[in-house]
Amino acid sequence: MALLLGGVVLAAAAAGGADPPPANDGASPPKAEAPAARLDQFGDPLPPGAVARLGTVRFRAGMWPKHLAAAPDGAKVVTVGHNLSLTEYLTVWDVATGRSLRHVPLPDVQVQRLVWLPGGRGFAVVKVSRIDYAVWEFTDEKAPPPTTQNRSEMNSTGNGSFMASAISPDGRLVAGGERSGQQGNEGKIQVWDLALNGRVREMTPRWERDTAGGFIGLEFTPDGKSLIGITQRREPNRPGNAAPGKPFPVVSGPAANVINVAVWGRRHW
Repeated sequence: MALLLGGVVLAAAAAGGADPPPANDGASPPKAEAPAARLDQFGDPLPPGAVARLGTVRFRAGMWPKHLAAAPDGAKVVTVGHNLSLTEYLTVWDVATGRSLRHVPLPDVQVQRLVWLPGGRGFAVVKVSRIDYAVWEFTDEKAPPPTTQNRSEMNSTGNGSFMASAISPDGRLVAGGERSGQQGNEGKIQVWDLALNGRVREMTPRWERDTAGGFIGLEFTPDGKSLIGITQRREPNRPGNAAPGKPFPVVSGPAANVINVAVWGRRHW
């Protein structure tokens, strides 16, 4: 009996001296670190679940690349392309490695021209409606890309739609060569002060002139003192052969093979 009682006392003493279990303060247990993403042979991350990549994501401008411009120092290029979604993407690439440095979706708008100026600033002329455009400085990462308020007009063209555009080397002017004329086969050139990250047609044109042909090219000279326009004249429509008692059909005139080049000096604007 004494031995049994002593054992109980010793056991109780031992139990009383043990550390109490840690209190549950409500904190969540530490989370396990996520496994590192798999990389392809060039060191680019793979999609979740993928084990390898055929090809590379470098210099992939989309299924349909539309525009390309190189930085003045040759270290970067910028492209615009789109995939089956028809959403355009602007991507700035590192020339040495092909890595994407910046990737910007441009839903519901269309880039008409890309320009990288000698000083390093990059501009995009972006269609935001059937006849209106915005100039976006894509090298300024704080400048939001343009948007449209009328998506249904983005795939339509007509008189007033740019067929070509240009930005002066100093970034102060934007020029547009648009469709005009009764049949839409003539042209008009206009020059505006550049409203940075704003709408082109919110400004009053500094200068404009009608042309006999529609524009297929427009560019400022490197010194900014002249503007070169390339137009293509289309033959007028003509009446076709009509069946007895039927009205004469209108046959569209084919595009002429003659290309016209005009040079306008800075004195015009």
